[in-house]
Amino acid sequence: MRYSDIEFNVVYVDPSRSTNGDGSTPAAAANKLPDSVSGFADNTCYLIRRTAETSAVVIPNGSSSTIKNLLIMGMPNASDEMYELVPSAAKTAWGGDSAEYANVQSTAASGSFALPQAQRFLLHRVYLFRDGINADQYIFKFQNS
Repeated sequence: MRYSDIEFNVVYVDPSRSTNGDGSTPAAAANKLPDSVSGFADNTCYLIRRTAETSAVVIPNGSSSTIKNLLIMGMPNASDEMYELVPSAAKTAWGGDSAEYANVQSTAASGSFALPQAQRFLLHRVYLFRDGINADQYIFKFQNS
């Protein structure tokens, strides 16, 4: 998938799946994001299926100075400009889903998902939330000047 003149590898994520796949196709989607920031890969789009709020993936805390380009994208609606960028397999499998957003939850009150060398970061069609946590940190942190 090409975005901002960079070719991004797509990892499919479906939080409503009961089993965790390898993320290579919508049918083999992972059911969670990587457990640690170090598990995320540079130049990768984590394409997350839009689901009801009862299904969410968890965003970990930590830091990675090796990630420069990262997309965390909820599956776009057909009316979104981003829809044209996603692979046809995603459009066929998830394009007709009725939920509005992919749900991404932060479960830690302190600490952030930090990308100090980030150059391109996209969070699209994602409901990013914390539940019942008195948090003192941002969920995402970008320190690159």
